[in-house]
Amino acid sequence: MASVPEAKPYGTPSAAPVAPSRVTVTTLAKMAAEGQRIAMLTAYDEAPLLIVNSERLNFVDNPAHLDLLLARIASMRSRREFFNLGQHA
Repeated sequence: MASVPEAKPYGTPSAAPVAPSRVTVTTLAKMAAEGQRIAMLTAYDEAPLLIVNSERLNFVDNPAHLDLLLARIASMRSRREFFNLGQHA
């Protein structure tokens, strides 16, 4: 009867640590072609995001709109915020 390997808890180090290898675009393409799952963390995960509804903004003909946007960017306090000029009067 074949023996079943003992399950290890998540995060348990393996017996022989593997030295990290450099991952290039070619490596990622090969992994994708082979159907391997790729876990990635991008710098965008921690960067603040301002979602702008530009439907009523005209940065070319109305410099005040650009000033509003720059002020809104400077006042950001959370990781994800929204900027919407709203309805015309």
